[in-house]
Amino acid sequence: MAHRGPALLGHIVFFGDQELVDLSELLARWGFETPICISASYERAVFGILYDHIELNNQAVPNLLPSDIDDVVGFSRILGWVSEWSGLVD
Repeated sequence: MAHRGPALLGHIVFFGDQELVDLSELLARWGFETPICISASYERAVFGILYDHIELNNQAVPNLLPSDIDDVVGFSRILGWVSEWSGLVD
């Protein structure tokens, strides 16, 4: 999922370059030459999905429950960010 426009700007305001990982070297070891490949951590990606759906589009996130993803995503971290930043969003 590529983020553009207001969603990307919202994520940058909250995170800056935190929770981003450069995967270029890993992909090169697997034989994929890319100029640069930056990926968000799982938690930042889930936060982005929640932010896009709830804050920007005012709709529920379809088929996403914390219990579905908590084994791979630190959902408590995401809830902490929501709590910390809730006063920053109009």
